[in-house]
Amino acid sequence: MRSTHVSNRLWGVGVGFLALGLLLALRWAPGPALPPPKTIEIQAVAGLQYDRVRFAVQPEQEVKLTLENASSLAHNLVITDKGTREAVVAAANRMGAEGPEQEYVPESDDVLHFAPVIDPDSSATLTFTAPEDEGVYPYVCTYPGHGVVMYGAMYVSPDGEAAMPPLEEDAHVPPDSLRAGASAAVTSAHPYPTSPPIMYRTFMPNSSPATIAVGLTGGVSYAFDTVPVTIRYAWSGGFVDNSEVFKGHVANQRAVVEGTVFYRSDGQFPLRIGETEGAPSAEFEGYRMVEERPQFRYTMDGVTVRELITPVSDGVGLQREFQIEEPPQEIRFIRTAADSVTVEASAGTWRADTLRLSPEEARNFTITMTK
Repeated sequence: MRSTHVSNRLWGVGVGFLALGLLLALRWAPGPALPPPKTIEIQAVAGLQYDRVRFAVQPEQEVKLTLENASSLAHNLVITDKGTREAVVAAANRMGAEGPEQEYVPESDDVLHFAPVIDPDSSATLTFTAPEDEGVYPYVCTYPGHGVVMYGAMYVSPDGEAAMPPLEEDAHVPPDSLRAGASAAVTSAHPYPTSPPIMYRTFMPNSSPATIAVGLTGGVSYAFDTVPVTIRYAWSGGFVDNSEVFKGHVANQRAVVEGTVFYRSDGQFPLRIGETEGAPSAEFEGYRMVEERPQFRYTMDGVTVRELITPVSDGVGLQREFQIEEPPQEIRFIRTAADSVTVEASAGTWRADTLRLSPEEARNFTITMTK
């Protein structure tokens, strides 16, 4: 019996050592090889743009990203969590006096990494480990007024660039950006289409740096300022001369309007909710192309508004189609008292320079401005 007992003990000890060996083998077995480090170079260029609007890395890949400022303005680059670009930009815009001290980067869990604000002709480098989770991580300049148009996308996927959709179908990059810089050689010295409809993100006179110039068919163009979120002015004739702006490195340079301005607003947001005296808080959210024309989307006190601007069919002027989601009460449209155009509305009742629309009328109405 004793001999059997000892044998059992020895057998048990052997099994124990075998299990421990297996555990150690599993513990120290080499895992999947990590991808080699990747170097990314991005330039901030004239027109509030990054020259590279997207790139791809693999999960947990070490990344060295260099931002070079080749424009005439200061810029930063902030990588955000998935789907949080607009929220981070909005938080940066609310920083006030703390903005310059914190590189215009808000305290937020949505901010993953950032390169600080750099002046023209300078650069900054950040190194980081790409997220483990696959997906599309935006990067954006959060300098005031830049974030609505100056952004790009970091794709994280084991498939690398193969995970990115065709550039012309990519909803994560600015529609009018220097797309050729992301996936193909530039074939023209001019970074935008040269026949209408044309969209430029450029520095327009008497408007903020976040202005979008749009050239429509019929020789009518307008400047849409995404800071007050309204049309600044409209003109007929040619479009804009950007030759000086495109040279870059030129402080305070502005595009030249080629034509005659026929409408100029006071720069105030034109809509009001109910009887409130002041303008609501307007936040620009972007745009999408509708019949080759931009339909702008923004909010006023949280209410979503879409605005499509087209040329009038007869004469010189603009037609502004507003779509307001769930108007909470009466909506007022305030025309600029000093403008020199004839203004007509498809719905509502005018009282002097104010158009009053019931909530039902405000869901979809049109303002026509004719020279």
